Amino acid sequence: MQENLLKLARQFLSKPLVINWTKEEEVIISRFFTNTRGKIFFIHTLPTNMIAVLMAMYSRMRNTRGARGMFVNSFLPQALSTSVQECLDQYDGEPEKFLKAARIKSLDDFIKHSSETSRAYETFKASVNVDPKYLEGLCQAEKMRKFLSMWLDKYGHNSIARPSMVYLCFEQVSILLAKSIEWCRPGAGYIELSTRYVDMAGKDVYPIARELAEYGVPEEMVENVINASFAAYKELQGDDFSGPFPQFLREQWHDTVNNDSKLEQGVIGETCDVLGNLLPCATLTSLGVGISGEALPEMIRHLKLDNTPENHVAVELVIEEAKKTGASQFLEHLELSEWRKTGWGYIESDNFKSWAHLPAKAEVENVLLRLFTEKEGFQDCQNWSDVISRLKGLERSNFDKLSREFEHVISTFWGMMAYRGWRDLHRMGFCTHRRGYIDPTKYGFYQYDKPAPDILQQRFFEIHALNQELFRTMKAHGVPNSMMEFPLVLGNLIPFTVGANLRQWEFCHWQRSKPSVNHEVRQVFLKFERIIREQYPWWSEISRADMTPAYVFARGNSDIPLEL
Repeated sequence: MQENLLKLARQFLSKPLVINWTKEEEVIISRFFTNTRGKIFFIHTLPTNMIAVLMAMYSRMRNTRGARGMFVNSFLPQALSTSVQECLDQYDGEPEKFLKAARIKSLDDFIKHSSETSRAYETFKASVNVDPKYLEGLCQAEKMRKFLSMWLDKYGHNSIARPSMVYLCFEQVSILLAKSIEWCRPGAGYIELSTRYVDMAGKDVYPIARELAEYGVPEEMVENVINASFAAYKELQGDDFSGPFPQFLREQWHDTVNNDSKLEQGVIGETCDVLGNLLPCATLTSLGVGISGEALPEMIRHLKLDNTPENHVAVELVIEEAKKTGASQFLEHLELSEWRKTGWGYIESDNFKSWAHLPAKAEVENVLLRLFTEKEGFQDCQNWSDVISRLKGLERSNFDKLSREFEHVISTFWGMMAYRGWRDLHRMGFCTHRRGYIDPTKYGFYQYDKPAPDILQQRFFEIHALNQELFRTMKAHGVPNSMMEFPLVLGNLIPFTVGANLRQWEFCHWQRSKPSVNHEVRQVFLKFERIIREQYPWWSEISRADMTPAYVFARGNSDIPLEL
């Protein structure tokens, strides 16, 4: 059965995307991307800042041709326009204005626009000229292979791989695969497509029904549940946000917001946040990854441990593409020992309860007082209150974290939240985090605690019931936990645990308590913040968390407080 499952996954992940490149687009894309139509590819040779900007576009990417399409449609023409005299003279050097006025929507449009734009492109093509085959051959040079093999494999000097950074992209893959990739936090950064840019028609989903059929689960049942989820999403949102949920928000908050533009921004953001809980985990997404050579193999191991056919095929494709840039030489010893398998896993509990563990107040204050009084500027402090007063008197910028002394205090929280919300929480820079598998029969469903139309809760209840029925069917057929999650929606609750030091907590609570943060996520962080303040009363004097109970909207520019 396993081979059949892998075969089905390969049919999907290995199938080239349907992209019609022009001849010139194909030429230029092949120089900087390891393939032109694959779902998984590396970016190379481009300047680091260009790659960073290109990957940032994944967050709001509307281009159906993905990052490579963005590169040739707008990114490269904008970059080259900065040297075009017409852009400088007539549009104050602003590429966006120039391209819009000239009606340039593609690389070919840019080349054909004028002799000057054509020269700008030819200069770029001649100056940044990399032969992909030559690059691949150069990567296999004996000197580098022998050196890395000896020092990485034989002597275990992982620090050699740490300075290297590689950039890879995953397009049209499941949300579950994206979260599995993003689990490997240290030494890596991620930009993922927002769920508000999914196709509500429901066609952009990983074909999990075919794989579940191998276990005897009726394909029609799986597809019906997935289709019902998208149908509820589309019904509640409506065309151009005309559905019952956004319309209710407009009527409910029109007089409160009192600004049509801000109202509409808030309505759209809140609608996408809340209705995103109806999207199946099989919904397709895209993401860019920047990762060190040291962290890359750990990402691969995690994909293998998070045992789904899609993950295993993704590993195959990453390794194949990595050969073209030399990154494959960091991918040694990917085997999974019993020790590693034992130390990895999901939270599994029938009687899960939220709780927190923080060191005793007196113990924490004694440790921190000793640490601070050993450093310049605090040596005359007689007690912990003196230290807090001294800290409060220091100038602090927005992005200054607490001093490193606070890293010595570790706290752990266990809680429950929707899988959709956890996607946000787990991106933060915590020491550790784990979650449980989705189990709609055990943990419940997301509850929206702000004013809402009755139909919202009705649809949530109906979709949850369908998820419960499908889950029981999958379980009866012996489907593994990791595969049962695919057709289930993001609104199902999961247990999670987070461990971090106080320096991390303060920074994350500042970040995640801002008015623009997803409401559910914000409530979880506020809960943690309140627990810390109860344990350590002085925490409120140095923490920058926004303790406003709630805001009318979690998105847009309208930060109007709301009492729940």
